[in-house]
Amino acid sequence: MKLNKIIYLFLLPILMMSIKTKAQIIFKEDFGRHDGRKTSPYIPQGGVDSSLPKFSHGSAFYKFGEYFANASGENLNSSNINDGYYAILSPHKSLNPKIGSWWNTNVYDNTTKSSIGAALILNAGATKNQYYRRGVVLEHGKTYKLSAYILNIASGTGAHKFKMQAQNIITESNVGESPVITATGTGVWVQYSWTFKVPTNTTCNSNIAVSFRNQAEVTQGNDVYIDDIQLEETVDASAVELTCEGTVNLDNIIKPENDTYKWTTGSYFIGQNDKVSVNNAMVTVVLSGATKNASISTLGVWPTGITLDPATGEVKIATGAVMPTAPLKYQVCNLIGACSEATVTFIKLEENISLTGEVSEQCNYDGKINTYTLTIKNNSNIPFVASAAETLEILFTINHSTGLNYLDDPDPVLTTAVHQNIWNYTRGGLRVANPLSHSFKLVNGTQIPANGSVQLTFKKDWNLFLLTEEFRRSLDIKLSVKDSGGANIDKDTSDNSLFISVFKSSLADNVPNLDVKVSQFQIITVGEAAGLGANTDGYTFYKIEGGVEVEIPSNYLIPTQDKGINFQFTYKSECKLFKATVSVPVGISNTGSITTSQGVAQNTTNACYGSDFVVYGLTAASTTPVTPITYSWEVSKDNGATWLSVSSVDENYMINGEISLTLKNLLETTKVRRVVKVTSDNITAVSNDVTVNVIHNQLTLSNTNFSIQSGSTITLPTAITTEPSVVVYKDHLGNVISGNTITYNAVGLYTITVTATRNSTPNCVTTETILINVYDLSSCNETREKVMVTQEGWGSVPVLFISGIVSYRPNAIDNDLSTHSTITIPIGLLGLGTTWQNLRFDHTISKGTPVTVKVGQEYSAVQVGGGVTIQALDAAGKTIGPLLAAGDGALLDLLVGDNVFEYSFIPKNSSGAAVDYSGVRIVVGSTVAVANSAKVFGAFYEKKKTIDVNNPTCNTIGNVVSGASKPSDYVGNVTLNPLVDDVLWGVEDIGLGVASSLASIVHPYLAVDKDLESFAIFNKSVAALNRQKLTVKFNQVARPGDQVRIIMGGFEVPVLDLSLLTDIKVQRYLGNLKVGPQINGSQFKVLDLNLLALLGSTGNRKALIVDAINEPFDRVELTYLSTVQVGLLGDYTYIYDISIKPKLIFDGGNGIIDSTNSGSGSGSSSATNLCAGDFLRIEKPDPCTSYQVSFANATKDGDGNITSFTDISNSSLALVRETGNMAFYEFNSLHATHKDNLYIKIQTYRQGCPYAEPIYLPVNLLNCKDAIVNPVLKLSTK
Repeated sequence: MKLNKIIYLFLLPILMMSIKTKAQIIFKEDFGRHDGRKTSPYIPQGGVDSSLPKFSHGSAFYKFGEYFANASGENLNSSNINDGYYAILSPHKSLNPKIGSWWNTNVYDNTTKSSIGAALILNAGATKNQYYRRGVVLEHGKTYKLSAYILNIASGTGAHKFKMQAQNIITESNVGESPVITATGTGVWVQYSWTFKVPTNTTCNSNIAVSFRNQAEVTQGNDVYIDDIQLEETVDASAVELTCEGTVNLDNIIKPENDTYKWTTGSYFIGQNDKVSVNNAMVTVVLSGATKNASISTLGVWPTGITLDPATGEVKIATGAVMPTAPLKYQVCNLIGACSEATVTFIKLEENISLTGEVSEQCNYDGKINTYTLTIKNNSNIPFVASAAETLEILFTINHSTGLNYLDDPDPVLTTAVHQNIWNYTRGGLRVANPLSHSFKLVNGTQIPANGSVQLTFKKDWNLFLLTEEFRRSLDIKLSVKDSGGANIDKDTSDNSLFISVFKSSLADNVPNLDVKVSQFQIITVGEAAGLGANTDGYTFYKIEGGVEVEIPSNYLIPTQDKGINFQFTYKSECKLFKATVSVPVGISNTGSITTSQGVAQNTTNACYGSDFVVYGLTAASTTPVTPITYSWEVSKDNGATWLSVSSVDENYMINGEISLTLKNLLETTKVRRVVKVTSDNITAVSNDVTVNVIHNQLTLSNTNFSIQSGSTITLPTAITTEPSVVVYKDHLGNVISGNTITYNAVGLYTITVTATRNSTPNCVTTETILINVYDLSSCNETREKVMVTQEGWGSVPVLFISGIVSYRPNAIDNDLSTHSTITIPIGLLGLGTTWQNLRFDHTISKGTPVTVKVGQEYSAVQVGGGVTIQALDAAGKTIGPLLAAGDGALLDLLVGDNVFEYSFIPKNSSGAAVDYSGVRIVVGSTVAVANSAKVFGAFYEKKKTIDVNNPTCNTIGNVVSGASKPSDYVGNVTLNPLVDDVLWGVEDIGLGVASSLASIVHPYLAVDKDLESFAIFNKSVAALNRQKLTVKFNQVARPGDQVRIIMGGFEVPVLDLSLLTDIKVQRYLGNLKVGPQINGSQFKVLDLNLLALLGSTGNRKALIVDAINEPFDRVELTYLSTVQVGLLGDYTYIYDISIKPKLIFDGGNGIIDSTNSGSGSGSSSATNLCAGDFLRIEKPDPCTSYQVSFANATKDGDGNITSFTDISNSSLALVRETGNMAFYEFNSLHATHKDNLYIKIQTYRQGCPYAEPIYLPVNLLNCKDAIVNPVLKLSTK
């Protein structure tokens, strides 16, 4: 038995990196996530401190602060967490509104920095007791650091004082302690630590307890939040060595025992054999009540449907729960924090029962009665108890041509009887029936002990039938475990059958020579081929090996790999030396042949990637004498390691009887063989196999997406092929493009088709499409809108009779790209098992129109790319063109973990020409023999939409995304920022091959919802060495001069320094085309949120401003990469908001004032002077942009930080005129009452609708005597 010892192993990158070691963490207590008020086993509830002054609740120990509604008296103290009470819960007011009013509930836990994280809330009171004690196993001679984060509620005399201790784990005597520590400050988390050294002498005890003890004897104050208690190895030459005490036998403190239970719905009580020391005696644990001496809790994650009640130790298994394949861990702790862990293992008891047997007078029953003794063994350490719900049955049939098939014991007169007091005997049918079955079932309540057995004996007189000597007498006995409905629930039948034979005399020749035909590749034992069984009693088997006869077991497998061979073996009864011979011809000799070239023998050929290929029958199979023959086909994608039959309903193939097999949309090298079946005896064999190698002439373009202003010219991207090829570029009309440039003067979405034709045979043609989005920012009455699929259907090709499924199918066509269906295949045997979902529009889409599919998939080291493919559907819903891997090939090779992305393509036929289409098919298969699944969010294409800018329909609320993941404390639906269209996310490998299914973005939609308190999480603790990616798609094109604002918070370390942000990078896109350079953290402008009047006091949250560029964009990709396990932003990085913010500046006058600096300071020192007698001039970036201008004043806190803005009534400025791109606004008041606190408010409108948040700029409005020309307000990319 050993105490809990948790070791966190950190990944250490070794490629082109220096190796860094990480100190071993013994434990880290972060108190988990908020889940209501919880207790802790490490808060002592007994021990030597019981004599200390007692709290109002009557104990010297800290009591769990249970919540009571409408409480008074001591219940009110408990609810409020008053002196002497504690609880583990979130300190934040959003989840914790019901504690005493003196608690500061406007703070978060230290671990997650969010409302979802829990901490220890302790009202230490005036008793100097320990409030956290934990037993640990340490190593001699090593130094350790004990630390915790503490947040004071009160300061001065009410500040918390404490000390850290190392104690004898049994007696609680001090072996070392820190000085008294006073927690400093209020409202902030501060870490405190103490180091100590374990004695080097191995005779000294190294199993200790670490403890925190209150040292403040006050009742006014001494209230604290505590989080992230940690013990870790360290290096500190000044550490004090602990006092040496004798070693401790930990089994004398606490000793839980591992338990094993039969898997079934219901309850079990663990802890009944667990012991804990009380008054130096080991007694059974008591988990509640006045005599409570221990606590019990789960460790790790227990599966859904299996729960542990800490008050009783009851483990409940709910209906529908799935049996865990590994033991579940739990821990038992005494009342002073010493804990030890044990396991609960569940087994299917019915699959641990085996059958063996023997018979008397086996070789000479002449004139004697045979006594059969069967032994039924329970091979588990759980008793098997027969019941109405589950019983055990022995069943056999006596089958021969003459005579009565009754037993002599039980009584042959009875059809039912109780046999040996434990068996219910039933004879099937009448006495004279032939054959007659015999059933023995365990009497309800009969027990087969753990690792024990029961026996069944019965008698049979074979002499009554006057049968000849040549025939053996045999029983084929079966054991089963049946439920109340009579169904066999024992799925492991490998040791549940027995074939027992007896012989009339030792002179009897009961062993016949046999000829047994078997199929090629059939699995059959010599016992079965001899007509006996895989497990026999009474026979011995032999084969010749190297010219020498050797004995083989009855379950020896006959080699059936090669057709036309004749395997032979011999066998004899135990009663005679004569050996009979069994000849086993395998399959048939002439199975015919197949070829890859019609009419000519050819076993190997090359075919083009994505093409159809035909394998032909060359010669027919034949038998002598001639018998009817049927044919089928099999394929292998792993060079013949596994073969699967081709189904007539599998759309990846087309069968033409024995004549040919067409491989459709060939994507990988495939072997093919033809199966021959002789119908008269059901024997099969296979032909030669042929190999079709796939030639994939990959075509790579230096760029496949362009977004350009109308009238612009592009240079055709360079094409690279993997095979020598002729490359041709054609425009959207099919005309060959001469030269290397092309100009577009009209707005629209255009395509260039690039074909690469392989020079050598086969002349494979590979096609790629270049998309050119031609826009005109001056065109105000056009936009693009999505047209979503509206119809769906699905299908599956089974593997091993197991079909895939599509769940939540309507989610793929509900117009909500946050919800999804799920395509699942239980096993993908090398791509042969496929399941698909068809998504269709309610009309046919013209050729050349790109279609986009949003999909998600979990990628891993064994399932990288190729698992999800997409194919277009024609007007009739039939597949057209090649199967396409869902995503760029180079990208797919990088994906690890959970990824959600879009794949856009132009549907084409097999020759590469664009075609009309009605939808898409998303296919899930597998490139390896593992189960696979994919999420289908939806599909759409985009078309032009004409809008009326004078009467626009504006979405100022934002779209509700009902499928967005969110924490349990998120109230209501997730509504997106009105400018946001959708979100994509995922994880990429940076080349070190580190995959993590957990390394993805948590709650990605919360980075762009309307709630600035919610956030998405970059989970760095599991994503080290991977690149995490979050992409935000906007529903409008951002203009030159628009900035990107990212509100971010760190974990444990606040974002204060630009040097800490180098792991964060931002890339803008227009469509799929990168716009501008990738920006890293050192290029961000970092602002306190209070300078932007956002969120009030925000602690460690900052706004990162990605400065404007002179190009439009419509999406932003945020990536996060770190090559260390725990980085400068902590384990978690929170993204509160990603949005567009126009950058307006006053250019001229008394200098340039940047809108990103607005709100800083107070008074006129940072304000722009404007003359009320002149116009306010705003330079419009395009005709589609307009502005509403008014005034506001700011509300500020005591430090001068802006907390909010308030509109000044009747302050709107009238638009007087527009000249060219300049808009002129007229001032209507000096707003003198708001002097030194006046802000001009500019709300941008695009195409008649509000665009982004309003901008506030500080101004001084002057009554000018002399002519002053006001500076121009304009968008800036500077």
